[in-house]
Amino acid sequence: MALPRLHLGCGEHAAAGWLNHDRAPGPGVDLVADLTRGLPLDDASVGAVVGIHLLQDLAWPDIPPVLAEVHRVLAPGGWLRLALPDLERAVDAFRRGDARRPAAAGDHRLGR
Repeated sequence: MALPRLHLGCGEHAAAGWLNHDRAPGPGVDLVADLTRGLPLDDASVGAVVGIHLLQDLAWPDIPPVLAEVHRVLAPGGWLRLALPDLERAVDAFRRGDARRPAAAGDHRLGR
């Protein structure tokens, strides 16, 4: 049996087939928890962790313990994918007058 895949900080973008986490309840959110205080999950209990545009919203001192918590719940051989906004791309888009979501580094929808 495959381990669940954890989508951290899903917000309004819960993904089908994933254990969707956010700090606030919402549609599709399966796990409500403050990531800086730990996750109510067992050690090595998830096979994959994804955080899209999440780390930039944390205070600098919170990032190492959050990454340690992700490491704790991630099973050996599991994988972690983090995507962060691209500041240079956002500035370039602003200069061009591009009103689309310029900081996004591509399409980050989660699939199978």
